[in-house]
Amino acid sequence: MFRKSLILLVLYATLLPRAGQGSSLSFSGYFKNLYQYTRSPINSQLYWQNLDRLRLTFQGSYKLFRGYVDYDQEFFSGTYFNTPDFGLFGLGDPPVAWNMDQPISRGRLYLWRHRVYRGWGGLESDNWVLRVGRQRIAWGTGKLWNPTDVLNPYQPLSIERGERRGVDAGYFRKSWGALNQMEGAYTLENRWADRSFLGRARTHFGRGDFSFMGGKIAGQKDSWMMGGDMAVDVWEGSLHAEFSVTQPKASDSFVRYLWGYEYNFSSAPLIPWLKDTWVLVEYYHNGAGASDPRFYKLGAVLSGKEVTLARNYVGAGFSRDLHPLLKLEIYSMVNLEDSSTFVGPSLDWNPLENLHLLAGWQILEGKRTTEFGRPYSIPYIQGQYFF
Repeated sequence: MFRKSLILLVLYATLLPRAGQGSSLSFSGYFKNLYQYTRSPINSQLYWQNLDRLRLTFQGSYKLFRGYVDYDQEFFSGTYFNTPDFGLFGLGDPPVAWNMDQPISRGRLYLWRHRVYRGWGGLESDNWVLRVGRQRIAWGTGKLWNPTDVLNPYQPLSIERGERRGVDAGYFRKSWGALNQMEGAYTLENRWADRSFLGRARTHFGRGDFSFMGGKIAGQKDSWMMGGDMAVDVWEGSLHAEFSVTQPKASDSFVRYLWGYEYNFSSAPLIPWLKDTWVLVEYYHNGAGASDPRFYKLGAVLSGKEVTLARNYVGAGFSRDLHPLLKLEIYSMVNLEDSSTFVGPSLDWNPLENLHLLAGWQILEGKRTTEFGRPYSIPYIQGQYFF
Protein backbone atom coordinates (compact mmCIF):
# COMPACT_ATOMS: atom_id res chain seq x y z
CA MET A 1 0.00 0.00 0.00
CA PHE A 2 2.83 2.43 0.82
CA ARG A 3 4.43 1.93 -2.58
CA LYS A 4 1.16 2.52 -4.42
CA SER A 5 0.51 5.59 -2.30
CA LEU A 6 3.96 6.98 -3.07
CA ILE A 7 3.45 6.54 -6.82
CA LEU A 8 0.10 8.33 -6.58
CA LEU A 9 1.71 11.08 -4.51
CA VAL A 10 4.41 11.65 -7.11
CA LEU A 11 1.88 11.75 -9.94
CA TYR A 12 -0.26 14.14 -7.93
CA ALA A 13 2.73 16.38 -7.29
CA THR A 14 3.50 16.70 -10.99
CA LEU A 15 -0.01 17.05 -12.33
CA LEU A 16 -1.76 19.18 -9.68
CA PRO A 17 -0.16 22.61 -10.13
CA ARG A 18 -1.76 23.84 -13.33
CA ALA A 19 -1.89 27.55 -12.73
CA GLY A 20 -1.58 30.20 -10.13
CA GLN A 21 1.14 32.01 -8.29
CA GLY A 22 4.00 29.82 -7.12
CA SER A 23 3.10 26.81 -9.26
CA SER A 24 4.54 25.34 -12.46
CA LEU A 25 4.21 22.28 -14.64
CA SER A 26 6.52 21.24 -17.46
CA PHE A 27 6.46 18.35 -19.90
CA SER A 28 9.22 16.93 -22.09
CA GLY A 29 10.51 13.61 -23.35
CA TYR A 30 12.12 11.69 -26.15
CA PHE A 31 11.71 8.73 -28.48
CA LYS A 32 14.70 6.43 -28.95
CA ASN A 33 15.49 3.47 -31.19
CA LEU A 34 18.62 1.45 -30.34
CA TYR A 35 19.82 -1.58 -32.32
CA GLN A 36 22.77 -3.79 -31.41
CA TYR A 37 24.26 -6.99 -32.81
CA THR A 38 26.70 -9.33 -31.06
CA ARG A 39 27.27 -12.81 -29.65
CA SER A 40 26.45 -14.41 -26.32
CA PRO A 41 29.55 -14.68 -24.10
CA ILE A 42 28.08 -17.92 -22.69
CA ASN A 43 27.74 -20.03 -25.86
CA SER A 44 28.88 -17.64 -28.69
CA GLN A 45 25.37 -17.58 -30.17
CA LEU A 46 24.79 -14.68 -32.57
CA TYR A 47 21.88 -12.42 -31.65
CA TRP A 48 20.39 -9.00 -32.27
CA GLN A 49 18.35 -6.78 -30.00
CA ASN A 50 16.24 -3.72 -30.77
CA LEU A 51 14.82 -1.24 -28.26
CA ASP A 52 12.10 1.34 -28.90
CA ARG A 53 11.53 3.66 -25.95
CA LEU A 54 9.12 6.53 -25.43
CA ARG A 55 9.93 8.53 -22.30
CA LEU A 56 7.60 11.18 -20.91
CA THR A 57 8.97 13.51 -18.24
CA PHE A 58 6.72 15.55 -15.94
CA GLN A 59 8.00 18.14 -13.49
CA GLY A 60 5.71 20.05 -11.19
CA SER A 61 5.99 22.47 -8.30
CA TYR A 62 3.61 24.23 -5.96
CA LYS A 63 5.10 26.54 -3.36
CA LEU A 64 7.56 24.28 -1.47
CA PHE A 65 6.28 21.06 -3.04
CA ARG A 66 8.18 19.40 -5.92
CA GLY A 67 7.43 16.32 -7.99
CA TYR A 68 9.16 14.52 -10.84
CA VAL A 69 8.23 11.50 -12.99
CA ASP A 70 9.98 9.73 -15.88
CA TYR A 71 7.43 7.36 -17.43
CA ASP A 72 8.59 4.84 -20.08
CA GLN A 73 6.92 2.72 -22.71
CA GLU A 74 9.51 0.20 -23.97
CA PHE A 75 9.35 -2.42 -26.72
CA PHE A 76 12.23 -4.91 -26.87
CA SER A 77 12.58 -7.34 -29.76
CA GLY A 78 15.21 -9.66 -31.16
CA THR A 79 16.84 -13.06 -30.96
CA TYR A 80 18.40 -12.06 -27.64
CA PHE A 81 15.31 -13.59 -26.03
CA ASN A 82 16.48 -17.01 -27.27
CA THR A 83 19.92 -16.78 -25.60
CA PRO A 84 20.98 -18.25 -22.25
CA ASP A 85 21.97 -14.68 -21.26
CA PHE A 86 18.31 -13.64 -21.18
CA GLY A 87 17.36 -16.76 -19.26
CA LEU A 88 19.95 -16.03 -16.58
CA PHE A 89 20.04 -12.22 -16.39
CA GLY A 90 16.95 -10.90 -18.18
CA LEU A 91 17.38 -7.42 -19.63
CA GLY A 92 20.22 -6.60 -17.25
CA ASP A 93 18.27 -4.12 -15.13
CA PRO A 94 20.00 -3.31 -11.82
CA PRO A 95 18.23 -4.52 -8.66
CA VAL A 96 15.74 -2.07 -7.11
CA ALA A 97 13.70 -2.02 -3.91
CA TRP A 98 10.36 -1.27 -5.57
CA ASN A 99 9.18 -3.00 -8.71
CA MET A 100 7.61 -0.25 -10.80
CA ASP A 101 7.88 -2.17 -14.11
CA GLN A 102 4.89 -3.99 -15.60
CA PRO A 103 4.82 -6.12 -18.78
CA ILE A 104 2.00 -5.31 -21.19
CA SER A 105 2.61 -8.09 -23.70
CA ARG A 106 5.32 -10.64 -24.34
CA GLY A 107 6.16 -13.29 -26.89
CA ARG A 108 8.97 -15.56 -27.93
CA LEU A 109 10.99 -12.71 -29.48
CA TYR A 110 9.60 -9.55 -27.88
CA LEU A 111 8.63 -7.82 -24.66
CA TRP A 112 6.46 -4.70 -24.32
CA ARG A 113 6.44 -3.05 -20.90
CA HIS A 114 5.79 0.24 -19.17
CA ARG A 115 7.47 1.54 -16.05
CA VAL A 116 8.30 4.48 -13.83
CA TYR A 117 11.98 4.98 -14.59
CA ARG A 118 12.25 7.65 -11.93
CA GLY A 119 9.66 9.23 -9.69
CA TRP A 120 9.88 11.24 -6.53
CA GLY A 121 8.02 13.82 -4.48
CA GLY A 122 9.31 16.21 -1.88
CA LEU A 123 9.82 19.66 -0.45
CA GLU A 124 12.42 22.25 -1.44
CA SER A 125 13.43 25.69 -0.21
CA ASP A 126 16.39 27.95 -0.91
CA ASN A 127 18.72 26.04 1.41
CA TRP A 128 17.25 22.57 1.99
CA VAL A 129 15.76 19.69 -0.02
CA LEU A 130 13.73 16.64 1.07
CA ARG A 131 12.76 13.92 -1.44
CA VAL A 132 11.29 10.41 -1.31
CA GLY A 133 11.11 8.01 -4.25
CA ARG A 134 13.28 6.71 -7.08
CA GLN A 135 15.94 9.32 -7.70
CA ARG A 136 19.50 9.81 -8.86
CA ILE A 137 21.81 10.60 -5.93
CA ALA A 138 25.05 11.62 -7.61
CA TRP A 139 28.05 11.30 -5.29
CA GLY A 140 31.69 11.20 -6.31
CA THR A 141 33.89 12.91 -8.89
CA GLY A 142 35.01 9.99 -11.08
CA LYS A 143 33.89 9.82 -14.69
CA LEU A 144 34.53 6.14 -15.55
CA TRP A 145 34.36 4.68 -12.03
CA ASN A 146 32.93 5.91 -8.70
CA PRO A 147 34.36 4.25 -5.55
CA THR A 148 32.05 6.25 -3.28
CA ASP A 149 28.83 5.75 -5.26
CA VAL A 150 27.40 2.59 -3.69
CA LEU A 151 23.76 3.67 -4.12
CA ASN A 152 23.56 3.61 -7.91
CA PRO A 153 26.99 2.62 -9.30
CA TYR A 154 27.80 3.52 -12.87
CA GLN A 155 28.20 0.68 -15.40
CA PRO A 156 31.35 1.53 -17.43
CA LEU A 157 30.39 -0.72 -20.39
CA SER A 158 26.83 0.56 -20.70
CA ILE A 159 25.91 1.52 -24.27
CA GLU A 160 23.38 4.04 -22.93
CA ARG A 161 25.90 6.12 -20.98
CA GLY A 162 23.30 8.70 -20.00
CA GLU A 163 20.95 6.17 -18.37
CA ARG A 164 21.41 5.92 -14.59
CA ARG A 165 18.23 4.59 -13.12
CA GLY A 166 18.64 5.81 -9.56
CA VAL A 167 17.77 4.33 -6.20
CA ASP A 168 14.57 4.04 -4.13
CA ALA A 169 15.43 6.22 -1.16
CA GLY A 170 14.69 9.13 1.09
CA TYR A 171 17.13 12.01 0.58
CA PHE A 172 17.85 15.21 2.53
CA ARG A 173 20.24 18.07 1.75
CA LYS A 174 20.97 21.19 3.82
CA SER A 175 23.11 24.04 2.49
CA TRP A 176 25.06 26.68 4.39
CA GLY A 177 25.89 29.46 1.99
CA ALA A 178 26.77 28.60 -1.60
CA LEU A 179 29.69 26.24 -0.87
CA ASN A 180 28.81 24.01 2.10
CA GLN A 181 26.35 21.11 2.20
CA MET A 182 25.25 18.21 4.37
CA GLU A 183 23.44 15.28 2.74
CA GLY A 184 21.78 12.11 3.94
CA ALA A 185 20.29 9.12 2.10
CA TYR A 186 18.27 6.16 3.38
CA THR A 187 17.36 3.39 0.94
CA LEU A 188 13.89 1.89 1.17
CA GLU A 189 14.55 -1.86 0.96
CA ASN A 190 12.26 -4.28 2.79
CA ARG A 191 14.94 -5.78 5.03
CA TRP A 192 17.26 -3.79 7.32
CA ALA A 193 20.24 -5.84 6.13
CA ASP A 194 19.59 -4.69 2.54
CA ARG A 195 19.26 -1.00 3.41
CA SER A 196 21.90 1.72 3.22
CA PHE A 197 22.01 4.75 5.52
CA LEU A 198 24.70 7.21 4.45
CA GLY A 199 25.70 10.79 5.19
CA ARG A 200 27.94 13.17 3.28
CA ALA A 201 29.49 16.57 4.02
CA ARG A 202 30.82 18.81 1.27
CA THR A 203 32.77 22.08 1.32
CA HIS A 204 34.96 24.32 -0.81
CA PHE A 205 38.49 25.30 0.14
CA GLY A 206 41.01 27.21 -1.95
CA ARG A 207 40.65 26.01 -5.53
CA GLY A 208 38.82 22.76 -4.83
CA ASP A 209 35.71 20.99 -3.61
CA PHE A 210 36.07 18.33 -0.92
CA SER A 211 33.64 15.87 0.65
CA PHE A 212 33.58 13.14 3.27
CA MET A 213 30.94 10.41 3.53
CA GLY A 214 30.14 7.23 5.42
CA GLY A 215 27.53 5.01 7.03
CA LYS A 216 25.82 1.65 6.82
CA ILE A 217 25.67 -0.12 3.45
CA ALA A 218 23.55 -2.96 2.09
CA GLY A 219 24.71 -6.53 2.54
CA GLN A 220 24.62 -7.31 6.24
CA LYS A 221 23.28 -5.66 9.41
CA ASP A 222 26.69 -4.32 10.43
CA SER A 223 28.33 -3.59 7.06
CA TRP A 224 29.68 -0.05 6.75
CA MET A 225 31.87 2.18 4.62
CA MET A 226 33.59 5.57 4.76
CA GLY A 227 35.27 7.64 2.07
CA GLY A 228 35.56 10.97 0.35
CA ASP A 229 36.25 12.77 -2.89
CA MET A 230 37.82 15.95 -4.21
CA ALA A 231 38.01 18.03 -7.39
CA VAL A 232 40.75 20.70 -7.59
CA ASP A 233 41.61 23.16 -10.36
CA VAL A 234 45.14 22.33 -11.57
CA TRP A 235 46.82 23.74 -14.70
CA GLU A 236 43.48 25.00 -16.00
CA GLY A 237 42.05 21.48 -15.76
CA SER A 238 40.44 19.44 -12.98
CA LEU A 239 42.31 16.94 -10.80
CA HIS A 240 39.82 14.63 -9.11
CA ALA A 241 40.05 11.73 -6.69
CA GLU A 242 37.87 9.37 -4.65
CA PHE A 243 38.50 6.77 -1.97
CA SER A 244 36.41 4.41 0.12
CA VAL A 245 37.05 1.88 2.88
CA THR A 246 34.41 -0.84 3.13
CA GLN A 247 33.88 -3.35 5.94
CA PRO A 248 31.42 -6.05 4.90
CA LYS A 249 30.18 -8.10 7.82
CA ALA A 250 30.77 -11.41 6.03
CA SER A 251 34.26 -10.80 4.56
CA ASP A 252 37.47 -8.84 4.96
CA SER A 253 37.56 -5.06 4.58
CA PHE A 254 38.81 -3.55 1.31
CA VAL A 255 39.83 -0.19 -0.14
CA ARG A 256 38.85 1.43 -3.43
CA TYR A 257 40.37 4.63 -4.81
CA LEU A 258 40.61 6.63 -8.01
CA TRP A 259 42.78 9.41 -9.42
CA GLY A 260 41.92 11.32 -12.56
CA TYR A 261 42.51 14.46 -14.56
CA GLU A 262 40.37 16.13 -17.21
CA TYR A 263 41.09 19.09 -19.41
CA ASN A 264 39.07 21.19 -21.84
CA PHE A 265 41.19 22.76 -24.58
CA SER A 266 40.29 26.33 -25.49
CA SER A 267 39.09 27.58 -28.85
CA ALA A 268 42.68 28.63 -29.68
CA PRO A 269 45.12 25.94 -28.39
CA LEU A 270 48.76 25.58 -29.43
CA ILE A 271 47.78 22.54 -31.48
CA PRO A 272 44.88 23.70 -33.70
CA TRP A 273 43.39 20.21 -34.04
CA LEU A 274 42.68 20.16 -30.28
CA LYS A 275 40.32 23.13 -30.49
CA ASP A 276 37.29 22.60 -28.20
CA THR A 277 38.50 19.11 -27.24
CA TRP A 278 37.89 17.37 -23.91
CA VAL A 279 40.32 14.71 -22.61
CA LEU A 280 40.25 12.51 -19.52
CA VAL A 281 42.54 9.99 -17.87
CA GLU A 282 41.80 7.92 -14.73
CA TYR A 283 43.39 5.20 -12.62
CA TYR A 284 41.14 2.97 -10.50
CA HIS A 285 42.02 0.48 -7.76
CA ASN A 286 39.31 -1.96 -6.68
CA GLY A 287 40.35 -3.75 -3.50
CA ALA A 288 37.38 -6.12 -3.76
CA GLY A 289 38.52 -7.40 -7.15
CA ALA A 290 40.73 -10.35 -8.05
CA SER A 291 44.22 -10.35 -9.54
CA ASP A 292 43.68 -13.80 -11.10
CA PRO A 293 40.88 -14.26 -13.71
CA ARG A 294 40.08 -17.66 -12.21
CA PHE A 295 38.65 -15.87 -9.17
CA TYR A 296 36.57 -13.24 -10.97
CA LYS A 297 33.05 -12.87 -9.55
CA LEU A 298 31.38 -12.82 -12.94
CA GLY A 299 27.85 -13.30 -11.66
CA ALA A 300 28.06 -10.15 -9.53
CA VAL A 301 28.85 -8.01 -12.58
CA LEU A 302 26.27 -9.63 -14.87
CA SER A 303 23.56 -9.16 -12.23
CA GLY A 304 24.44 -5.49 -11.73
CA LYS A 305 25.70 -5.81 -8.13
CA GLU A 306 29.32 -4.96 -9.10
CA VAL A 307 30.80 -3.03 -12.01
CA THR A 308 34.35 -4.44 -12.22
CA LEU A 309 36.10 -7.78 -11.69
CA ALA A 310 39.80 -7.04 -11.27
CA ARG A 311 41.90 -4.86 -8.97
CA ASN A 312 43.61 -2.25 -11.16
CA TYR A 313 42.50 -0.30 -14.23
CA VAL A 314 43.42 2.72 -16.31
CA GLY A 315 40.93 4.54 -18.51
CA ALA A 316 40.71 7.51 -20.85
CA GLY A 317 38.10 9.64 -22.54
CA PHE A 318 38.15 11.92 -25.57
CA SER A 319 35.46 14.17 -27.03
CA ARG A 320 35.64 16.64 -29.93
CA ASP A 321 33.21 18.49 -32.15
CA LEU A 322 34.36 17.60 -35.68
CA HIS A 323 31.66 19.93 -36.98
CA PRO A 324 28.93 21.93 -35.23
CA LEU A 325 26.60 19.02 -36.05
CA LEU A 326 29.00 16.08 -35.65
CA LYS A 327 30.62 14.94 -32.38
CA LEU A 328 33.24 12.22 -31.84
CA GLU A 329 33.58 10.46 -28.48
CA ILE A 330 36.01 7.71 -27.50
CA TYR A 331 36.22 5.95 -24.14
CA SER A 332 38.76 3.26 -23.33
CA MET A 333 39.73 1.04 -20.39
CA VAL A 334 42.55 -1.40 -19.72
CA ASN A 335 42.40 -4.15 -17.10
CA LEU A 336 45.96 -4.09 -15.72
CA GLU A 337 45.62 -7.58 -14.20
CA ASP A 338 44.74 -9.57 -17.34
CA SER A 339 45.69 -7.01 -20.07
CA SER A 340 42.25 -7.07 -21.70
CA THR A 341 41.04 -3.82 -23.28
CA PHE A 342 37.87 -1.92 -24.11
CA VAL A 343 37.59 0.89 -26.67
CA GLY A 344 34.25 2.56 -27.39
CA PRO A 345 34.20 5.09 -30.25
CA SER A 346 30.95 6.77 -31.30
CA LEU A 347 29.81 9.47 -33.72
CA ASP A 348 26.79 11.65 -32.91
CA TRP A 349 25.20 13.53 -35.84
CA ASN A 350 22.58 16.23 -35.27
CA PRO A 351 20.99 16.61 -38.75
CA LEU A 352 17.80 18.30 -37.55
CA GLU A 353 16.80 20.25 -34.48
CA ASN A 354 16.20 17.83 -31.57
CA LEU A 355 17.19 14.79 -33.69
CA HIS A 356 20.41 12.86 -32.98
CA LEU A 357 21.69 9.89 -34.99
CA LEU A 358 24.49 7.92 -33.37
CA ALA A 359 26.70 5.01 -34.47
CA GLY A 360 29.13 3.28 -32.14
CA TRP A 361 31.19 0.19 -31.60
CA GLN A 362 32.23 -1.39 -28.32
CA ILE A 363 35.53 -3.09 -29.17
CA LEU A 364 36.53 -5.68 -26.56
CA GLU A 365 39.84 -7.53 -26.82
CA GLY A 366 41.66 -10.15 -24.74
CA LYS A 367 41.85 -13.85 -24.02
CA ARG A 368 38.53 -15.60 -23.50
CA THR A 369 39.15 -15.93 -19.76
CA THR A 370 39.75 -12.18 -19.28
CA GLU A 371 37.25 -9.48 -18.30
CA PHE A 372 37.06 -7.67 -21.64
CA GLY A 373 37.96 -10.72 -23.73
CA ARG A 374 35.01 -12.82 -22.56
CA PRO A 375 32.22 -10.68 -24.07
CA TYR A 376 32.14 -10.03 -27.82
CA SER A 377 32.38 -6.64 -29.48
CA ILE A 378 29.08 -4.81 -30.04
CA PRO A 379 28.33 -2.54 -33.01
CA TYR A 380 25.21 -0.43 -32.48
CA ILE A 381 23.18 2.38 -34.02
CA GLN A 382 20.75 4.76 -32.34
CA GLY A 383 18.27 7.43 -33.26
CA GLN A 384 16.82 9.80 -30.65
CA TYR A 385 14.30 12.62 -31.00
CA PHE A 386 13.73 15.05 -28.11
CA PHE A 387 10.55 17.05 -27.54
